[in-house]
Amino acid sequence: LISGVYKIDSGRILLDGHPIHDLPPRKRVRAGLSRSFQNIRLMPHLSVVENIMLGQHTLASDIGSLLSPLSWQRRSRWRVAAEDSMHRAGIDVDPDAPVSGLPYGLRKKIEVVRALLSRPRLLMLDEPAAGLNPRESAELSAFLKSVAWDGLTLLVVEHDMSFVHDLCDRTVVLNFGRMIYDGPTQGVQDDPQVREAYLG
Repeated sequence: LISGVYKIDSGRILLDGHPIHDLPPRKRVRAGLSRSFQNIRLMPHLSVVENIMLGQHTLASDIGSLLSPLSWQRRSRWRVAAEDSMHRAGIDVDPDAPVSGLPYGLRKKIEVVRALLSRPRLLMLDEPAAGLNPRESAELSAFLKSVAWDGLTLLVVEHDMSFVHDLCDRTVVLNFGRMIYDGPTQGVQDDPQVREAYLG
């Protein structure tokens, strides 16, 4: 609903106090909203850097600048920004390598970096740690904490509680669509309703 995949039946969705529920998804991105998906949605036929550069398309002001991120210029400002983001995220692979041949955890991180290239104020992550091993989860958490220090707000849907504890200040718990907890992450596992619903 927030990203515009589904339309709301009633109510409003505000981003920094401004209504976005009537905006198409591309305009929500321009307003400062970005997301990654639980199931990886990279372009398998493109390289690592080309996939990351796709996150910049919303910054283009006209058709010429819209096409320039995918131009052949190896040192365009678009490519330089994408490669800088790769290095900052610890993606240590050939930028021109096909993304389809990379390990799952690395492709997850590439998708997050692509979402960051639109310069969001709110980044929504759907199960970012799903399918990652403990080392990959820890690396992704450290990277997300580093970008959050830049003033970015993260909204994370996640079942891995160690990942949530490491990353999140505030946790909201839903049980069959009903909110049963909204508060500090430190106290979530001590809440009686959470314990009854999820921990037994």
